[in-house]
Amino acid sequence: MNLSDITSEALIFLDKDWRTKEEVFDGLIEALHNQGVLSDKNEFKKAVLEREKISETGLEKGFAIPHGKSKAVKKAAFAFARINQPINSWGSIDPTNEVKYIFLLAIPENEAGSTHLELLAALSKRLLDQKFIESISTAPTVNEFMNVLDSEQQQDEKVDY
Repeated sequence: MNLSDITSEALIFLDKDWRTKEEVFDGLIEALHNQGVLSDKNEFKKAVLEREKISETGLEKGFAIPHGKSKAVKKAAFAFARINQPINSWGSIDPTNEVKYIFLLAIPENEAGSTHLELLAALSKRLLDQKFIESISTAPTVNEFMNVLDSEQQQDEKVDY
């Protein structure tokens, strides 16, 4: 899966001063709505907050992958934020995780078992690659960030067995 196919430069935010989970959600959801991904941003935010109550979406190494499955999502997409000050109150599987990199997934309700799982698998695989982590954490521009998204995928496709 090419991650760059389900996001856009308008959905990538680098070095933001958002200081709370709420500010991150509001900023990313607004961008998703402005890009025509959402039909109702309040309905989608409600789905994201409901999902947050179920279990932690923070991972480790500064990452979180919150997500919402909703009828308010017109097409699968994700928004990304790299924030300046880590959020240490974000519930994470690693209790010492301070969230600084957030991938917010927006999934149409009818794609909950397909696109949702495929996107989570693709992101999870890339987040195991230290080079990928370093690249997205230091990408100086949104354009460079977009190039990094699929760099591992392209490398995998070039391997000749």
